[in-house]
Amino acid sequence: MAPIGVFKPTYTQWGPILQLATTHCQYKNYENRVDIVASYLARARGNLVLAQQPKPEGAFWEDLCYQAHQAAEKALKAVLISRGVNVPWTHSIEELLDAMPPDLLVDDELRAAASLTFYGTTSRYPMTGPSVTEEKYQQAIAHAERVLGWAEQVISKPANP
Repeated sequence: MAPIGVFKPTYTQWGPILQLATTHCQYKNYENRVDIVASYLARARGNLVLAQQPKPEGAFWEDLCYQAHQAAEKALKAVLISRGVNVPWTHSIEELLDAMPPDLLVDDELRAAASLTFYGTTSRYPMTGPSVTEEKYQQAIAHAERVLGWAEQVISKPANP
């Protein structure tokens, strides 16, 4: 028996969620792909707006960097969906960039955004790494802005045949 306070999900509890997650990754078959892409971009913009807010008293730079990561992740997933590519089930910015179609230029400056993955995974939890400084936060914002700007530009142009 699990100790009190430990949640041990069964397949019955997680099955519907896993089925939804699998469907989430296969947007290329959706008829309303344009709506899905627009929703992902809107959410990415919203995450970036949250990330850019002044750090409230009692908050952590990690929390704002998490929002920057979310902005980049959703923007990259919007690009993949717009191009009909199955979206990898990942929070890794590097993996999302690696999944881009070959006709898209993913330069080193964009690849530097892979550093955001730390904020979307490990740094969300206490005592999992070094504290994030304001300087690192500013870098995270710059990466997220760059990724979102790139994604919006790519999505606004038709794909090369």
